[in-house]
Amino acid sequence: MQVISNAIRIVECVIRNQPLGVTEISKKLGLPKTTVHRTLQALEDNEWLARQEQDPRKWVQTPRLWLLTSRGPGFDLTDLVSSPLSRLNRATDENVHVTQSEQGHIIVIEKRESTQPIRVYDPLGTKVLMHKSSSGKAMLSTWSDESLDDYFEQVQAEGGALHDEERSALLEELSEIRRRGYALNKGNWRPEISGIGTNLPLEGLGAPAPYGLAISIPTHRMQESIIPEFVELLLQARQDILDAAGITKERQNVGPSGPYEISQKDPQG
Repeated sequence: MQVISNAIRIVECVIRNQPLGVTEISKKLGLPKTTVHRTLQALEDNEWLARQEQDPRKWVQTPRLWLLTSRGPGFDLTDLVSSPLSRLNRATDENVHVTQSEQGHIIVIEKRESTQPIRVYDPLGTKVLMHKSSSGKAMLSTWSDESLDDYFEQVQAEGGALHDEERSALLEELSEIRRRGYALNKGNWRPEISGIGTNLPLEGLGAPAPYGLAISIPTHRMQESIIPEFVELLLQARQDILDAAGITKERQNVGPSGPYEISQKDPQG
């Protein structure tokens, strides 16, 4: 029973304080490092916890765990995103979703559906390479240069290598996303799917943003005329979530929620 108790305590500790290293967990729970390390390995084997991609010494919860806990009462992230997500959905009448980064991909972990007959099909659990989605690019914009290099290597290993020009263009785009606070996707993943996304830096200053927020739009409705309004609505929803989480503007790690901006460098698919 002690083994089960330790595992539960470690999972709870990581959920409340992620990302955490072995030493931090050991100090918080008063457990030997060897016990913590052994338990973390077992939890990783069963996909309850995972090593943070940007810093493998740190541990975070997995999307699998998020999906399970978000269906029940008392999980803070669901409470944080629920009302802003619903308001954004009503204001845009498009699919809106929260995503989480995992091993170079984004995974849809919470969403609200459009009422329109033609809408994007992106069920919970949808998995996409990060640079192919708007929320993924917004999260990538918070990564270090070293982590981005690792990501590019992963993309290459998966058969989607970026040419030098594509890589340079993406890095330039990430710099722009970092400055303005949102990303555009115009058919990067699938030609019929576009979107506007931002990140949710719920781990505060200096940490890679683990979550994203996006409006997913059929490409034929992604007209220039709607983008300014949708950007404003998206960034307001983001701010509402961060306010509810107690994340002050000083702790955020993306650009200000300023006016809509678009340039010829924005991706066109």
